[in-house]
Amino acid sequence: MAGPTTIDWGDGSPVENGPEQGQVSHQYATPGAKTAVVADADNPQARTEVTFTLPFDVGGEPEEMEVTAGEDTTDASRMTASITVDNRGQGPVTLDFGDGTPAGSNSGDGQEATPHPYAAPGDYTVTARDADDTTRTGTAQVTVPFGEVADITLTIEEDTADTTGMSVNALIDNQGNQALVDFGDGTEPQTNPGDGQTPTGHAFTTPGDYAVTATDTVDASRTTSQQVTVPFDGGGTEPTAQATADASDPTGRTALLSYSGFPADSTVAIDWGDGTAPETGHPAEGELTYAYAQDVTGTVTITLTSETDPQLRANAAFTPGEGAPAEPTVTAEADPADATGRTALITLSGFPAADALTVDWGDGTQPESLPAGTAEATHAFAESVTGEVAITVTSQADPSVTASATFTPGGGQEPPEPTLTAEADPSDATGRTALITLTGFPAEADIEVDWGDGTPVTVVPAGQTQSTHAYDENISGDQTITATSTADLAVIASTTFTPGGQQPGTGPQFTVAPGQAANSAVITVTVTDSETYTIQWDDQPVVDVPASGVTAEQVLAPGAHTVTVCVSGAEPARCTEQQVTIPLPAAAPRSRRSSRPRRR
Repeated sequence: MAGPTTIDWGDGSPVENGPEQGQVSHQYATPGAKTAVVADADNPQARTEVTFTLPFDVGGEPEEMEVTAGEDTTDASRMTASITVDNRGQGPVTLDFGDGTPAGSNSGDGQEATPHPYAAPGDYTVTARDADDTTRTGTAQVTVPFGEVADITLTIEEDTADTTGMSVNALIDNQGNQALVDFGDGTEPQTNPGDGQTPTGHAFTTPGDYAVTATDTVDASRTTSQQVTVPFDGGGTEPTAQATADASDPTGRTALLSYSGFPADSTVAIDWGDGTAPETGHPAEGELTYAYAQDVTGTVTITLTSETDPQLRANAAFTPGEGAPAEPTVTAEADPADATGRTALITLSGFPAADALTVDWGDGTQPESLPAGTAEATHAFAESVTGEVAITVTSQADPSVTASATFTPGGGQEPPEPTLTAEADPSDATGRTALITLTGFPAEADIEVDWGDGTPVTVVPAGQTQSTHAYDENISGDQTITATSTADLAVIASTTFTPGGQQPGTGPQFTVAPGQAANSAVITVTVTDSETYTIQWDDQPVVDVPASGVTAEQVLAPGAHTVTVCVSGAEPARCTEQQVTIPLPAAAPRSRRSSRPRRR
């Protein structure tokens, strides 16, 4: 044909483009009669057909398949076959291993080795079948194991880390195959890698003879046993105990007991030899203390007994009071945790460690009971307690054992003066809610606040420093707010507030108080770090407010005056104005030694 061609191979495969002349090959998937058609690509009517039968007779059958089954030497049990197949160029094969397991595969190239482990010893026939022509087969015989297999070995050694002699380590050599170790005491068997080097540890709980067994995890017929007797010779040392005077007890009446050698899974009962009931449930070894009562004299024998084996015992001797009793002492200092200096921290020493103590703090409060062994205690004194107090500590078991110390609450300094300031609560845009701040009042007492508008007083809880109050719309002008301690009515402070006249952020807050001189006043401005202030009395010149916020005394003629305080340089102006009448009411006298009863 002249020009390009098309080729239809007659097996359903796509038509191919072919050359005008030359050779073209095609691989058929199945044998049988085939018809190939070659046509002119431009004139399909010009065509040639050829019919043939596959496979072609090339002068004889392919060589027979060769199957070889050898030992896979990576398996120490010698139960794994390594199978190679040479299919003489006819492609891959499937493998029947002859033991009922699923078929395997092999490339058939004579090089690939297919491993197969057999579960049981015996003779097996391996059959290989051509993947395309199942009539083409090859076989090989396999006998497993491939030779003698070394016996599993078991070695039992004492675990010397256990001084009781009750623990072992098991070493198993199973040619690297896992084995189960049964220690023969009813516990769960454990797995060992079977490499002859990795120990499997086990602690027996009861002395006796045990048969330890090692068994291959795959072939249960591979097993071995060894007898072991625990405790080992030299193991299970006798329990020991030693008692000495506890150095923390100068009276020498507290024993420090150290003991060991009891079975690790045992608990120990301790009889202290003083007639008290034995203590039970102590660990197998340890260290603990015991304080003997004053009436116990002479040498006592402390007896320790294993609660799982009463035959295991240890004794120790101790003589209470061999050390000279120390004089009891008490020291008192201000507790660093209380900045006011009104909390005493006492330190105790020389008191019998077994005795509970009673502390009289010297302020009229109920005596406090302290548990035995207490080394420190604290007590906060009320604001009304001034001057030096005597603190006395006494043993509850022996009142003759006593000691005292003195302490001055607050370091002898007078309590700070109470102060009260008022400003508009920023959360109320109307300026009708007062926010007061209280300082210098006794921290342990409530404070009663009279808001000056006829409403009931507000009780501010002890320790709280702020409170708010919303004034009714009909309340106008300055309101005098007074705060009084419920513990001491002489502890009092006052300030004024103008509902609706002190919108938040409009002007500075200040209070007016009488000065020392007659017809004088002192202004105290609530200052902030970012602002400075000016003050003006009536039409007098404007002057600056000191950085402290407290002005010098201003002497004025009796009668009504206007005082104006402004934020310096504020635009628009931010000023607060207040009406003051001279003379001002004198400050209430203040006494810390009121005869009125204190509320607690």
